[in-house]
Formats: sequence, structure tokens, C-alpha cells
Amino acid sequence: MNFEGFCGPSYASESALVDCESLINMYTEIVESGRGRNPDRLALYPAAGSALWVDLTGSGTSVRALHSTPGKRSFAVLGTTLQEINSDRTATARGTITTDTVPNSMVSGDTYALLASGGSLYTFDLSTNTLAQVSAANLAGSVSQV
Repeated sequence: MNFEGFCGPSYASESALVDCESLINMYTEIVESGRGRNPDRLALYPAAGSALWVDLTGSGTSVRALHSTPGKRSFAVLGTTLQEINSDRTATARGTITTDTVPNSMVSGDTYALLASGGSLYTFDLSTNTLAQVSAANLAGSVSQV
């Protein structure tokens, strides 16, 4: 069976209005001999993929947020737990938060990270690794994102 045009260019323009082709997890290679069964003289090969860095599924719940700080520290929220993803491919629990069905959000600077979860606001001190909930008295209402 001949699928003419199946292996073709993989050009991606800045604008989808100009050209909206996308080749994901594959790359094209020109058959330099000019021979072969493919009239387009292109071959598709798989690109290098992703490898598992750390397994966060042990908690039995899904990842609700991922965040990297300017200081190159990475965090994940799994259910009610804030976890730090370490460079040695392990995760360290940094504290417990309230949760709901809304995705969590995080922002950070050089010394603190802010986390919104379950209508509450939390601060995480990056120098002392301390997680603290901001008192509701200091907020104008429920927090949905930061």
C-alpha cells in the first residue's frame, strides 16, 4: 500500500495560519541514495523520549501542581502533601495542606514560595524548609490561585 505524502516535511511556523504541521516524538531523515520504496525519500525515526526521574505515585493520588523556583528547586503537590523533588531522584515531604478539586498554584521568589490550595494560602520558607498556612484573618476571602 502506498501512502504518498505520509512522510513529508515537518515545518512548524510561528503562526498556525501559515503552516500548522507538527511532528512530535519523531524526526525525518532524507534517504540519500534516492532509492527505496518511499517515493518521498524520507524516513520517520523515533526521537529520544523522556525518562522517569522520580516516581511520585506511591502516595496513591495524582500530581496537583508542579513548580520550579528561581534557585532550581522543584516541588510537587500530591493530594494533601507538598513534596520537594530532589536531585538524587527522591522526594521529600515538606508539609500538609488542605485540598479540593481545583488545581493548586504556586509562585516563588528567592526566599519564599506561595501556594494556593483548598481555598487557603500557604508560605514555604526556602531557607528553613518551613510550610505555614496564612491566617484567614489576614485574607480578604478564599484564595483560588496565586
